[in-house]
Amino acid sequence: EGSAKKLLRIPAYLDIHPIKDGHRHIALEYFARAKSDQVTLAPEEHDEIRWFMGEELHDPKYQIMPDIIFFAEEALRRVQ
Repeated sequence: EGSAKKLLRIPAYLDIHPIKDGHRHIALEYFARAKSDQVTLAPEEHDEIRWFMGEELHDPKYQIMPDIIFFAEEALRRVQ
């Protein structure tokens, strides 16, 4: 049981940044293609979830954080 080999795909990015004193966030960023346009909201984790078109990422009405815009644009660039 302890000798089972597990493989982890290499993330596209490793994002490490401070959240508050004594708390540092570490995120492994992966890119993938969705099999459908259907999404499922996890209410304990999110208030809202939706798909965005590339041009919508910079629309001020959505208030998307710059790091999210960066990763979204990078994912779109890689799939083209």
